[in-house]
Amino acid sequence: MNVKDILDAPWRPDLGGYAHVYPGNWTRLLFAYDAIADAGYLTDEDKADIDAALVLGAHVLAHPDYWNPARGLCSANPNMTALITLPRGLMALYLDGHPRADRWLKSAEDELQAELKAWIAPGGAWIECPGYQGASLDPMLPLMQALKNVKGRNYFADPRFKATMDYYGFLLTPPDRRFPPNNTAGLPSPRILPSLGDMWTGATTVFTGWTAKAIADADPVFGARQQYHWQQQLMPHGTMYSSGYTPALTNPELPAAPPVELSRAFPGMGSVMRSSWTDPNASYLLHRTGEFMHHYHDDFNSLIYYAKGAPLCADFGNLYQPHQRGEAWYHSRVSFNAKDNPPSQANQSTGRLVETCFLPRTLDYSHGQSAGVGKQTANRHLLLVKSADPMGATYVVMRDATTDGPNEREFYWNLWCLSKEPQIAGNVVRFPGQLGVGLDVHLLSPATPKLEIDKWDWKQYIGTWGNFTEEQYGLHVHKTGSAEDYVAVLYPRSAGQGPARVRAEASVVNARGNAQVLTITHMEGEDTILFSPQADALHFGKAELAGRIAFVRRYQNGALRLATVSGKCAVTLDEWSLHSDGPTAIEIIGKQVTGESNGAAHAAQIVLPAATGAVTATLDGKRIRVKREKNVVSLNLPAGAHTFTLAVK
Repeated sequence: MNVKDILDAPWRPDLGGYAHVYPGNWTRLLFAYDAIADAGYLTDEDKADIDAALVLGAHVLAHPDYWNPARGLCSANPNMTALITLPRGLMALYLDGHPRADRWLKSAEDELQAELKAWIAPGGAWIECPGYQGASLDPMLPLMQALKNVKGRNYFADPRFKATMDYYGFLLTPPDRRFPPNNTAGLPSPRILPSLGDMWTGATTVFTGWTAKAIADADPVFGARQQYHWQQQLMPHGTMYSSGYTPALTNPELPAAPPVELSRAFPGMGSVMRSSWTDPNASYLLHRTGEFMHHYHDDFNSLIYYAKGAPLCADFGNLYQPHQRGEAWYHSRVSFNAKDNPPSQANQSTGRLVETCFLPRTLDYSHGQSAGVGKQTANRHLLLVKSADPMGATYVVMRDATTDGPNEREFYWNLWCLSKEPQIAGNVVRFPGQLGVGLDVHLLSPATPKLEIDKWDWKQYIGTWGNFTEEQYGLHVHKTGSAEDYVAVLYPRSAGQGPARVRAEASVVNARGNAQVLTITHMEGEDTILFSPQADALHFGKAELAGRIAFVRRYQNGALRLATVSGKCAVTLDEWSLHSDGPTAIEIIGKQVTGESNGAAHAAQIVLPAATGAVTATLDGKRIRVKREKNVVSLNLPAGAHTFTLAVK
């Protein structure tokens, strides 16, 4: 059939027209031949025919008129170059001794090295959306495996490849209750790749499991992470061109362990924040705000949110069927618009990740910026507030500060939810959940929001799961100009849980930006949040907060939490205070203090209640000496993520 396609019945007007999918015909032939060549099924004549066909295939794939990036004969999609160029190396390794085999292998290996260098950002983000990262990995891993087997060159141990595979696994959501659909076998729900850009909902990948086996001896710790990611996806095996062979390239019995980190920044893509790797009800917040654009939509500064065991805010995972949903209007972000254009237009923008702060036990923070073609900007500030109880008071706070460009512009704050028909009560929009968890959206700014409810759905057969339907309701909040920020609290509730009470006020210093101080009263107690990321502010009340972003929680049982997040901050609640010029959080139960810090090295001071006794301290489990002046304890916290304790008598 392969030979017929080229010589007897060509179905494209030129070689380049066969494009990126066609090389899979040759690699499938090669893999099948490799599997049975010595099994006694083939005659010498059969083998000679196959050898001749593979030589022809190698010439076709390497022909300068087929795919030639150096001369511009290619597409802009990175995965297409990988799908065409890397199989040349597989053919060359099999055809060792052919006069052109060395040249074919060098071109493929040079391309592999170039992709590892140019297509992976610092931190590991891939240049394409997760679905099309899989399309690039599809030819990459077979070549890497063959080079390891035949030449002893282990690209699985390349730090850049390991970084992008850590990223690929880190993207995985909590177990998604939507899958498997019609689960008559009682299977657990898999973690899935989030539907960012052009991809199906419910995507899983074998490549983490393949990597786990390939790297198990060279780096067992990294291999255990990869194995964990594969197992959590229910150990899938499908690929474009190597399906049927992956059971031999994976091992379900290998050791598995989740990553140590819960949240990470990935420049190029954005950030991923979560409350746990092991609890199926964990919170998960993905902030898509990076420069990479290949097969992404106009989704800069958008979010994906899971809480209490359910997906709440997701991107549409319909790939191209019935049509691509690439417009900014159809993503949970602020979209820009000119008054003479419909708001649902595809208004292309750009984005970047500005700042992150992760305090794993307490909260995470991510700041991204998006910019429109009319010089509009939106700075999105996201807080994922956590609880020790994944079904407790965990929620998202968000501020979107906009700028207009040369003229007063229109903006739309968009949020899409997997829900039933929403209900509006004043400035609160209730999205009843499809999977047992609903979402209350408290709109605190603008003061008089203009609300519009929207809906979109799709039905399609998707390869992994069969027939599938996805229905989402959208909320659009319109404003003109940038006098007011968008400020909202996304508060999830499972069955039987009551609503939170949310109120907002301006700080006593820095009037720019309304709703700078938020109070959220909930099932576990009451939180006060200073949320003024653009300028220092000050708040007096039951809790005192100064700085830019700071947090306090008073539990109903009397325990306290204090956190400084961004800027030089000070927070006071009852007789306890925390002063810090870096991300620091403490929890106080009685006179026992448990703390965490992150970011650059910084100093923190903890003000103890009057008339306290001796203090003993630990840092990362080791006893340390601390400076104390009266009731002020000073800590010098090193760079990176650390934990500390104070025991006060």
